[in-house]
Amino acid sequence: MSRPLLLTIMLAVASVAHAQSDTGRHRPVPAPPAPAQSQRAAGSAWHVVLNLGLASAGDLFGASAGGSVPWNPEGGPSFGSPEFVVTLDEAFLYGVSVLRDLGPWISLRADAAFTRLPMTAEARVGETVRLYEYDDLSITTFGLVVEGRLTRAASHPYLFAGAGATIAGGAQTDAYDQTVLAGRFGAGFHQVLAPSLALRLEICDTLQDLDFADYSPPVDLPIYPAVEVENLGPQHILGATLGLVAGF
Repeated sequence: MSRPLLLTIMLAVASVAHAQSDTGRHRPVPAPPAPAQSQRAAGSAWHVVLNLGLASAGDLFGASAGGSVPWNPEGGPSFGSPEFVVTLDEAFLYGVSVLRDLGPWISLRADAAFTRLPMTAEARVGETVRLYEYDDLSITTFGLVVEGRLTRAASHPYLFAGAGATIAGGAQTDAYDQTVLAGRFGAGFHQVLAPSLALRLEICDTLQDLDFADYSPPVDLPIYPAVEVENLGPQHILGATLGLVAGF
């Protein structure tokens, strides 16, 4: 028998012997390792998020008359001006979300948030513009959004979009209390701290069109003058929040 043929037979016998256990049976072939799951996917499917941050918005409405009028807002001092614009300033934002993972990429989320934004009148007085306190506007928002991860890593960026409702009400009057439909969209980053604990940094835009067409700004006159009120919506309520996430 030639040397190459003998070497081939010896290698074949050694391979068969290595594949057998001490009892002569073939060893089972090890299964390939399962793909690694992220901490969030491997942990809880339900999550609660407690949010704290800042909210800001833009102009609400404008009012104008034929001449200078002594305006008498519900939540601020009187001022004389032919026209003014009411805008919303910054305030703290408080919120809570409940999130349900639907898979490795998609989650369904229910949001609720509250803020109380100062209303400021920007009034034209002569050749200048002066600022006057007007009222506070309480804003409560509810939304249902779909959240999508951008990566499968445990800590990941994400986008979300959905719809809901905005409930607005004045602190000193109910003249502009209303409930309107709203859209919600934004982005954030989910930072895992432990299997069931994380932090979230999020930017959210809540878009709605508040209606002030039937609102009559109060004046300090015995006869109400001809006043034109113009809606300046839709309004973007921008929120920047830091959230604490707990799984259950």
